[in-house]
Amino acid sequence: MTVHGREKTPGPLRLSVPLEAGRGAGRYAVLLVLCALCYSNSLHGEFVHDDVWAISNNPDVRPGSSLQNIFTNDFWGKRMADNTSHKSYRPLCILTFK
Repeated sequence: MTVHGREKTPGPLRLSVPLEAGRGAGRYAVLLVLCALCYSNSLHGEFVHDDVWAISNNPDVRPGSSLQNIFTNDFWGKRMADNTSHKSYRPLCILTFK
């Protein structure tokens, strides 16, 4: 390619992050720190409301229980077919307690 009769040689290849991308990452970092600060006081809190029954007393959460039970029982650890079952099916939530 020529510019005013001379060949233009390509300059060195520069790898740089655009300024806008750097600002976006900084904003996400500030947001992450603010969220962590807001919730940091809850990490050492006690169970509230129905947490004891949902986590501590739930047979599906205890060590040694079968993973299959999580997918066949309700949130409280009762069989879905049982008449006393709450019929609240939340297997992913129970997996986070395990």
